[in-house]
Amino acid sequence: MGKINFDEQIIRRGTGSAKWDGLEGMFGIEDASDVIPMWVADADFKVAPEIGEAVKKAVELEIYGYKFGVPGTMEAIVDWQSRRYAFEAKTEWITTITGVVAAVTAAVQAYTNEGDGVIIQSPVYYPFANTIKANNRVVMEAPLKETENDGILHYEIDFDVFEEVCAKEEAKMLILCSPHNPLGRVWTEEELKKIGEITRKHGVFVVSDEIHSDIVMGDTKFVSFLAVNPESYDSAMMCSSASKSFNIAGLHYAYAIIPNEENLAKYKGVTGRNSASSGSYVGAEALSAAYTKAEYYVDEFNAYVGENINYMVNFVKENLPKVRIVKPEGTYLVWVDITQMIEEGTDVNRFMADEVKVACDPGYWFGESYKGYVRMNAATTKANIVEAMNRFKAALEK
Repeated sequence: MGKINFDEQIIRRGTGSAKWDGLEGMFGIEDASDVIPMWVADADFKVAPEIGEAVKKAVELEIYGYKFGVPGTMEAIVDWQSRRYAFEAKTEWITTITGVVAAVTAAVQAYTNEGDGVIIQSPVYYPFANTIKANNRVVMEAPLKETENDGILHYEIDFDVFEEVCAKEEAKMLILCSPHNPLGRVWTEEELKKIGEITRKHGVFVVSDEIHSDIVMGDTKFVSFLAVNPESYDSAMMCSSASKSFNIAGLHYAYAIIPNEENLAKYKGVTGRNSASSGSYVGAEALSAAYTKAEYYVDEFNAYVGENINYMVNFVKENLPKVRIVKPEGTYLVWVDITQMIEEGTDVNRFMADEVKVACDPGYWFGESYKGYVRMNAATTKANIVEAMNRFKAALEK
């Protein structure tokens, strides 16, 4: 048994939790007390005690004024990237921000102009399309190719389609979701190199969102885009955070790594104009503690969530013949096709909330072609996973 008791049921309802207390408003449920929330991408687990202690120490002074930063944070990030992923970054390449979505938004503003095309690989994390549209850029889709083997879904990059989109004159940027949310793909070194070759060939700037990089299943190895594409240093950046793997998203601290000095200056110019040029200092303390004192937490987290995912996949294969499911290589998010469980035209939100009583992100958030899909968050207790899957079975039988 590890240091962390992931089976502990933490009562989060009534704490202002978006995941637990936002159900009524988001899903139109009058009383959500009997609904299991498996939507928002945070975990129902306590943080590592080393992180808790660092946060307590950060606030014990009882003066919460402005700070320039936390000494050693940049070094902790560099060491983490080097030790875990063989990416040899430099401290002078790093800048911080409140979150990865904010970092992606700043990149869109810094490296593209209004009317430019920004490529996404759908179905993909929906804030990407939202920020592209909000900044008067054009969403360009290079859809991933879906295959199925005995009810298990798998997704690949169709490189012919991808290059065709990159070659269009209006294409100026790719937002790469790595690992991919919600499909759980961890891109291989070969795939990432090919993405790098194609984007460099057509002058497409790459923004690699690597927020889920620490969360991998089994023997899967995560590879950072920049680590295998040094030729892209002048036309790419990555952004990440400890928020998913250490469950500290509410502390609002993320970072971007931008090797090119001119690109870094452009990016900082945008975050400065947006008055969003740094993350919280409590978040910095938490990240530093996570990366320097609590590496074991990630390994225990992955092992526990991996067991949850295996249970979900096996349950579907044995009990839900009308359901198709991804077995993720990374992230704690599980993509599920329930199209055959529901009648055509059924509102997935209503079906999940009223019939299954499990709240998930509906597939159409990630792409219009995925109205019969849902994204489920497996970063919860095994007891919740078992109950959720039994509710699926009961709904199917009914």
